[in-house]
Amino acid sequence: MERSASASVAHMAAESAVTESGQPVHSQGLATLHGLQFQCDGSLAGQVWGAGAALARHLLENGLPGHDPRSLVVVEVGSGTGVAGLAAALAGARRTVLTDMPDVVDSLQAQVRLNEELLGDAVVEAVGLEWGDAAAAEAACEDGCDLVLAADCLYSGDPAVHQALRETMVALAKVRDAPILHAYEERWQSIFELWRSGREAGGLRVVHETTLEPPPSIQGRRLVLEELCVSEDALFS
Repeated sequence: MERSASASVAHMAAESAVTESGQPVHSQGLATLHGLQFQCDGSLAGQVWGAGAALARHLLENGLPGHDPRSLVVVEVGSGTGVAGLAAALAGARRTVLTDMPDVVDSLQAQVRLNEELLGDAVVEAVGLEWGDAAAAEAACEDGCDLVLAADCLYSGDPAVHQALRETMVALAKVRDAPILHAYEERWQSIFELWRSGREAGGLRVVHETTLEPPPSIQGRRLVLEELCVSEDALFS
């Protein structure tokens, strides 16, 4: 399915609210986290947010799942500045695909170039992927991937946006039955409860949930890391 016009309007409306009430780790200029650099422009996709920074730290401190991270293909959904995906590349992933709306791809490619020296031989690319677009999900990683990452994707209160995000996670993960690491800040109760209430029906099962250590700029709100897998019904549908 393609994102509806109402969902896109809700997404744009949320951008202003998030900028006002959220607490980004870095919003303008050059940010350095975990050795990686990010050029921030203050837009919703152009800031480093708390759950992304915390997930990046988690990946670098705990490593990627699997016996040999150097064999892993990783896809990040809703990459923004690409903080989690670039951390996966730095942690040793064989190939990392950063995805976001098509108009964010040029910015993502610039973030990759900014970190080329640090990443060395790691293969990192950026492609457009609108949530709910099954063809775009297939094109982003034709042979599937070994790990799906998502961070700071829960901004909209529109159920259609949540459904589109779930569909994209399922489409990417089901080819190889890959785990999904989804990090989010408990910013708006109605929105994160909407996400939780729709996971199972949307083809996702919670394997494990934990709390991430927040960056200093995030105060008073929990950062959640949920490990998801594609449910058996969705896996064989």
